[in-house]
Amino acid sequence: MNFKICFEYPWLLLLLIPAALCTFIPYFRIKKRYRRTRNRIISIVLHSIVMVLSITVLSGFYVRYYVPNEENEIILLVDVSDTEKISEKQRDQFVENVIEECAFENISVGVVTFGFDQRYAVPLTRDYENVFSDYLAADLPDTTATNLVGALEYAASLFKHPKTGKIVVVTDGKETDGQALAGVSSIVAQGITVDLAYVPSNYEETDAQVLHINMPEQYVGLGEKCEIGVVVRCDESVENATIKLYDNEVVNETEGVKKQSLTMGEQVVFFKHTFEETGLHEIKIELELNGDGRATNNAYCSYYNMQVFNKILIIESQIGTSDNLVTLLNENKDYEMTVVEIGSDEMPTTVDGLRAYDQVIMNNVSNMDLPVGFDVTLKKYVEEHGGGLFTTGGKDSNGKPHAYNKQDMYGSVYQSLLPVQADVYTPPIGVMFILDQSGSMAYKNDEGGTFFDSAKQGIAACLSVLYDRDYVGIMTLDTYQSVILEMTPRTQEHKITEALSTLTRPTGNTVFTNAIETAGHALRSLKNVSKRHVVIVSDGEASDASASYMRLVDEFYQTDGITFSVVGVHMSVSSRQNMKKLCETGHGRLYEARNTKDFEDAFEEDLLVPTVKDVNDTPFNPIAYNVNSPLLNGVARGEGVDRNRLTVTLNGFHGGKIKDGADLILIGEYSVPIYAQWKYGAGTVGSFMSDLQASSWSTSFMADASGKKFIRNVVNNLMPTQDIRPNDITVSLREDNYTNTLNVFPKLKEGETVKGELVQITTDGEKSVSLNEKPTSLDGATFYTKQALGSANKYTRCEFIVKESGVYAIRLTKYDEDGNKVGNTFTTYKTFSYSEEYDETMLLAEEERKALMASITEKGKGTLIEDMEDMDSVLKGFQTKLEKTFDPRFSFMIAAIVLFVLDIAVCKFKFKWIHEIIRDRKRKNDL
Repeated sequence: MNFKICFEYPWLLLLLIPAALCTFIPYFRIKKRYRRTRNRIISIVLHSIVMVLSITVLSGFYVRYYVPNEENEIILLVDVSDTEKISEKQRDQFVENVIEECAFENISVGVVTFGFDQRYAVPLTRDYENVFSDYLAADLPDTTATNLVGALEYAASLFKHPKTGKIVVVTDGKETDGQALAGVSSIVAQGITVDLAYVPSNYEETDAQVLHINMPEQYVGLGEKCEIGVVVRCDESVENATIKLYDNEVVNETEGVKKQSLTMGEQVVFFKHTFEETGLHEIKIELELNGDGRATNNAYCSYYNMQVFNKILIIESQIGTSDNLVTLLNENKDYEMTVVEIGSDEMPTTVDGLRAYDQVIMNNVSNMDLPVGFDVTLKKYVEEHGGGLFTTGGKDSNGKPHAYNKQDMYGSVYQSLLPVQADVYTPPIGVMFILDQSGSMAYKNDEGGTFFDSAKQGIAACLSVLYDRDYVGIMTLDTYQSVILEMTPRTQEHKITEALSTLTRPTGNTVFTNAIETAGHALRSLKNVSKRHVVIVSDGEASDASASYMRLVDEFYQTDGITFSVVGVHMSVSSRQNMKKLCETGHGRLYEARNTKDFEDAFEEDLLVPTVKDVNDTPFNPIAYNVNSPLLNGVARGEGVDRNRLTVTLNGFHGGKIKDGADLILIGEYSVPIYAQWKYGAGTVGSFMSDLQASSWSTSFMADASGKKFIRNVVNNLMPTQDIRPNDITVSLREDNYTNTLNVFPKLKEGETVKGELVQITTDGEKSVSLNEKPTSLDGATFYTKQALGSANKYTRCEFIVKESGVYAIRLTKYDEDGNKVGNTFTTYKTFSYSEEYDETMLLAEEERKALMASITEKGKGTLIEDMEDMDSVLKGFQTKLEKTFDPRFSFMIAAIVLFVLDIAVCKFKFKWIHEIIRDRKRKNDL
């Protein structure tokens, strides 16, 4: 021990000087014979001691000393999950080094191993000899996942002296369950610091895994073929991989097995599948390939609940307008339909009322027709509960649009639901101008200028007939064509005029082929326009063979719908014939220009695209925009140039614009939407821009087999994918690898309770656990309740663990106080495939993991250790010696008081020493 005498106010020790003077000056002024008496000497001594003690107390006297700190504790929290096996030698060497340093500094050390759960491998001890060997020999926890926050909380509970404790986490920073960053604050509040030693564990072997199964988002009917997409990821290209699809553990050997090569990265493999039975279907994917270093992520589970959804509510604007639609849908007796007039007493007006139906068809119903608040009710029905909504058009008695009325719809909740905006608009176009750069363009025109200059002025003038959403490009047509201006938005007018100004005096030959090919490819890449057009300004005297460029013109029109027009200048008879043929092949027009005004008129006339009006009474055959859509299954289309056109005719439609994010299925000319749909929250909304009544527009369409098939496909496709019937219990489920948190929202009356069970569904039967009680033992349990659903949390929350692959049903039932069942059992499903421990896509990159670990240590008031030899960082913050203090002032005050009283007694009374008293008694006895 090292002692040190300390004073809080050392300057008060100066009081000893006046105290000494006041004590000794009077004493020495007394004559010798009086001051050398026993009483006087004893009094002066006592007085001096009292003065010293008093002044020592006033000056804050205390003693400081140090003793060895036997409260220092380190718990090594070692990640032994499967991803850390790659680096276990480096990890264990670090553990051994820390144990040796603890022995040198006399710090208690313990070891906890963790994966998903924890093991107290070595309790806190100062018997260092066997710590490392006991750690190596200890039983392992569940290593298939990493729950760092749970391990930290467990380790924090083991300290005997938390304020001098430190947790040293040895990990690769990968977490699958919980978030350590959120949980470290409560640990620091106990006085414990947290260090993290980073031991990287990058998986180096080739790995392929199944990432996801994309089940059909729309309703699939019994026996209807659908498409299932399997997302697969590979570290490198793989040949001869086998992918199998199991439906309730049965694989279809013809359509359920794919043998193919896989490329590096993510890809989707599609299966055609048919659900032949109703009920729950477990869909399982297995991936088999040679050289895969990790098989734990080669299987994936999903499910499809094959339910029949056929209850339809048809709301019509006038009685009888839906008779044809009901007849069409009722041909095969597939649906249960209820028809009501808008605003009638029979029409449901609440969300729960609408939820009695799987789909609502609004047949020519306008926004102004809706009862007050029904638009919000309809929105909740679709968005929150997953109901289907199908809207159709129609006219009013004046021939104006009724359902899709622009003014009526503008800014309404009803309009926000639809994938199409009721509007009048001009479809956007993309135009490429090709100017002949040959010498003929230098000829004088009627105004005295050159045809070349007039053409440039005409292009500049025609910008006034283009809209901001249009695109313009400029090329030259000579021996070697040049792109003067790439396809540029009309809004960037300064770029267009600058490009025109760079065009120089024409020279050279007229070569069509290369210029047409370049222009066609430029327009083909332009995706956000409805019409693509090329305008060629030339004398038509081509130096290349007409067959070559005519073939290109025909090909671009057939494949991309690109049209071609020609503005001819100073054309000969033969060149006029060639250019006329080019325009006919490209479905464009031939113009002739002799001056600037002719150029302006020709360009403006050629670029004016018909405006799509609100009502269009024009017969047409709809075009399949999305030819792969299941809505077109069984719908006849034409051949050749009409291969995307339906064979059935509509005689009119309402104008509208497609919204961003909507799926466009059928279009008219200039890509005007005829039928579009989109996901809106949990449900799907489709809009048909014609009517479905006994009208001149749709009578023939609804009588045709293809028209009937399309409407039935639409209705089936808009059905929900799960039961939307009202239930007194709703839930939200948060899945965090093995850990699942179920939030329950029951509507309970006095005395009512909720009983829940978690059921693993297999082809052999069902295994279940209660959600209302925790198990007494977890031996061998692959799914169990961690936090029970009960009265303590008012039946609103439970937590359960699922560690085995499969499909699980969560069933919740309400009971009254007498134990009688109330209402229907609520059922929802979840799947689990494999732990995120084996999913490389779920793991943060190394730099992100380091950043996360640094944040944890910063919050934990510790250090991020990247150098495994750096033991100073581990011991940083520890006090190997504890500072102790001893304050004797209270004792000194008591002593001073006692001595002061004794001093008074000495001065007042004569006394003898004990030996003198004994001596006097002996003398008496002798006498």
